[in-house]
Amino acid sequence: VSSTATLGTRNVTVTNPDGQSDALAAVFTVLRAVPTVTGTTPSQGSRSPIAFDVTVNGSDFDCSGAMAIVPDVVFSDAGITVNSISCNGDTTQFATALVVNVTLTAAATTGAKNVTVTNPADSPGGTGFGVFTVRAEVPTALSASPDPKQGETVEVTVTGTFFQPTPTVSTT
Repeated sequence: VSSTATLGTRNVTVTNPDGQSDALAAVFTVLRAVPTVTGTTPSQGSRSPIAFDVTVNGSDFDCSGAMAIVPDVVFSDAGITVNSISCNGDTTQFATALVVNVTLTAAATTGAKNVTVTNPADSPGGTGFGVFTVRAEVPTALSASPDPKQGETVEVTVTGTFFQPTPTVSTT
């Protein structure tokens, strides 16, 4: 069956070489292809309260629905909040990208995550395994003290957020 075949029921006709034939009405149904998820752009993000867009790449995402119905996208971590999903202007049933606005909450665990796309009124969805990675929060240096004098050796204290144990500190 062609990947662009019209969805729906089909009749089957069998014709012998001598011309005799028989037909069966509505004997099978052409169903939509299961979506395929091949990756994400970006492929990783850090936990943060700031939302950002992730493009889910693949095939057979059905964006042809009326009333702006788009495929559903689920990340395999409850700490990843999907805020919105867009077909980015594609109105076909064979879209290859979805733009997903996400927030990686503090509850998101670090590591590789699966992404599943399910077309409207279809199941099962297609899953890309390990296509998005949650990283720990980005360290933010807020202050350093005291200010050393030339030629002086001092211990400088750097304060900030999201420092992991034993970070490397350097000056420029």
